[in-house]
Amino acid sequence: MLNRKLVLALTVSLVMLYLPPAQAGDLPKINRPGKTLLFVYPNSGEKGGYEYGGEMYEDIKNPPTFTAPVSQYPGIYKTWFEAMGVKVQMVIDRKGFETAFKNRNFDCLTITYHGFVDTSWLTGFVKNQGNELKSYVENGGTLVLVAGRDREELPLAALFGLKVTEKPFDVVDLPDVKNKAKYAVTLRENTPFSRGVARVDTTKGDASFVEYGYLLPLPGWVEITGVSITDWPGKEHPVLVAGKLGKGKIVLTTCEINNPDNLGFNILNKTPDIPELFQLWVNIFNYLSAN
Repeated sequence: MLNRKLVLALTVSLVMLYLPPAQAGDLPKINRPGKTLLFVYPNSGEKGGYEYGGEMYEDIKNPPTFTAPVSQYPGIYKTWFEAMGVKVQMVIDRKGFETAFKNRNFDCLTITYHGFVDTSWLTGFVKNQGNELKSYVENGGTLVLVAGRDREELPLAALFGLKVTEKPFDVVDLPDVKNKAKYAVTLRENTPFSRGVARVDTTKGDASFVEYGYLLPLPGWVEITGVSITDWPGKEHPVLVAGKLGKGKIVLTTCEINNPDNLGFNILNKTPDIPELFQLWVNIFNYLSAN
């Protein structure tokens, strides 16, 4: 009797053999392909590796071949961004980050979901060298950062003049909380971020999308409020803001736009599980690269 794993492997191979070629070209692409994203993915786990399906993979250069919405898996990020025409330069520790940040061989910088929770050196960098991050933007750099989803990110939000609500929206008791309001947001119309997408709903994934917001008034550099949430007293709380700081641009959000549980990607059909979130990322890069 054939081994079950062998039978499964043969079945998958036959299915892939007869499947039509994936049409990755059908996906939206950024306007200026080839942009390099410096993705900061700090070490996590006791071995300094990456948890995937209960196992640890210490070699980031050889991750598992399947991309799936599983937390702590770096390969999913590269698949997601490369599909839209973005090159990914991933760093996993403080030394790698400091070297890459000094060389500036990238067009945009972002930090992984829960990055400030999983490590302490990022918090130390913001506290002690935060002005270098601001200077990078003022001299023409671009940032896409989740700042305010975790309490550990509050110093990052404060660095750019933003204050975060003390309680998450589900505690505030949104009127439509029964409809999983924190799993979906409606983008504000007629902004660079709403092109081709009106609403992002992450109920297809395995994680919420927004729980906190920014308090008004917003700092002077903010030009666009892409998404806002209104809680029961009728107070507006922006959850995605963008603008120029010197010669550069910033997109800051409390939304879980880089939570791997929301970045599922079908490797056979080469399609994202949540196309609206994929389009939002394309819009973000197009905003940052526009003159």
